[in-house]
Amino acid sequence: FERAGPIMARRAVIHLDLDCFYAQVEMVRDPSLRGRPVGVSQKTLLVTTNYPARRMGVPKMARVSEVRKAFPDLVVIDGENLDPYREVSERIFELLTGFFPQCPIRRLGLDEYFIEVTGIVATQPEATDWVGNVFTPSTVLDETEANSAASSLLGPELSHLRAACVLARQARTALQEKLGYTCSAGIAHGPAFAKLVGGIRKPDDQTALLPAAAWRLIRDLPLRKLPGCGRASCRALAERGYTLTSDIEGVSQAHLTAICGDVGQFLFHLCSGRDPEPVVPSEPPKSMSEEDNVYSCPTPQHVHALLHAMAHSLVRRIGDDQARHDRHPRTFRMVVRSAINPYRQPPKTKTVPLPATFSRASASQRVDDIMECALTMLPSFEPPLGIVNIGVTNFSTSLTDQRRLDSFVPADPDADGLQEDIVDPDDVVICPRCAAPMPTWAADAHELFHDEEH
Repeated sequence: FERAGPIMARRAVIHLDLDCFYAQVEMVRDPSLRGRPVGVSQKTLLVTTNYPARRMGVPKMARVSEVRKAFPDLVVIDGENLDPYREVSERIFELLTGFFPQCPIRRLGLDEYFIEVTGIVATQPEATDWVGNVFTPSTVLDETEANSAASSLLGPELSHLRAACVLARQARTALQEKLGYTCSAGIAHGPAFAKLVGGIRKPDDQTALLPAAAWRLIRDLPLRKLPGCGRASCRALAERGYTLTSDIEGVSQAHLTAICGDVGQFLFHLCSGRDPEPVVPSEPPKSMSEEDNVYSCPTPQHVHALLHAMAHSLVRRIGDDQARHDRHPRTFRMVVRSAINPYRQPPKTKTVPLPATFSRASASQRVDDIMECALTMLPSFEPPLGIVNIGVTNFSTSLTDQRRLDSFVPADPDADGLQEDIVDPDDVVICPRCAAPMPTWAADAHELFHDEEH
């Protein structure tokens, strides 16, 4: 294979991964937990632990009851409420956006961030030294070794990566000093390689990958460890005898693409030392939801109380999102899984338009609106009910709504003797079929339009 061709020569991507994120959030909230073994639970499982707990041998995804018996010194914190973690993730994203105002930034989950710094490394002060560790074709060098007088890594051809390393250190320092969080970083010529090399030295450290060392980084990895290679692709590859990255060295791009489509093409590039995937900037989520298991609720009153708690949490998130992005949802959605083999059969999904006044309603009224939608919809699902997910989608910005309203007004209102305020924003209804906003006087004609469609 041709390794890391010229197209990758001057590219630089930073990947930041918050150290044991859920546990770290709890330690920042309660500094007395620092240095103690901490685990975060959801339902009956321990979903993550901090590094002191990991050094003790505390496993993840184990039953809390069993872990408590085996490790009585472990502090287990209920992480069922995701609001604190979402809030911290937003604050970190906002800080990074301010730190890298000209760079595409993509958030993955709550605790990972990819930053394309190719466009700004050339404008940075010349970086003559390495910052952090360096993954080379033969070994991993620490900062002192990489900058030794005998080092062959100080030439101008790698100056862009050295500059990216400086930016990564500065971003990590800003996160710790301003928000109190540590993270590990990977610096490479593409997002997948940056993510992989960042895991070499953790926690609270960073490692850069030389393009020439890309194959050494991945050659012994199981294919399931490569970013973007999901379960279905791994299964299709395994059926043909490919389970390790080294198994597909020498396999043609056409053959890999025939096995698993775009993923195969991506794997071919990685094995060639190339990582052309772009860092696509994150956009506001297209939906928001809360879910819980209602099967264990003994009475309808308990189901009502659980839904009410979920609605409160959802409304808080909608309010935060509206403050950040000046938008509001127009559709309520409920997804229900059966209590019998919930993940072995498809869920049932139903939607309904939210009230036209939802965008301007108080928080308590929004909770009432969501509860009315949920309680009206819930009986239509076939029991026994298991996991219930309530959410909102079909977001609209204030500007989008105004443009839709403006479309009902002639370009020259005075020509027809109409007043400029003919469309009162408070006199708007939402079509129950397509969720489009419109003046009340247009509703009948719009309904006829739908009737003619069918």
